[in-house]
Amino acid sequence: MHGIFQLIQKKWVIQIVNAIVTLKNPFYNEIKNHIEKISSKTLSIRLKELENLQIISRHVIDSQPIRVLYTCTEFGLGLFITLMPFILFYVNPKVFLDQIKERRKME
Repeated sequence: MHGIFQLIQKKWVIQIVNAIVTLKNPFYNEIKNHIEKISSKTLSIRLKELENLQIISRHVIDSQPIRVLYTCTEFGLGLFITLMPFILFYVNPKVFLDQIKERRKME
């Protein structure tokens, strides 16, 4: 579990997991295009780290050219749901804070 917390603190990890869930099992290039300014090297490193911790799965499609598809594992999806408030804040802090304000008005 310690390794997971270390990993989610690294740059781009939350955006990568969010992209995989949001894009519904994307190919490598779809993830790359979805996340602005991430380098190919960094994306590859982070995907490998997420795969090693069994947060995502990597599926090689034997085609010409070979394509790689990424999916969230059951564990990864549970982690994503648990971290959803942090993800929402990270992706769009204004929307997240507006939702908090709305909830407080309802109370």
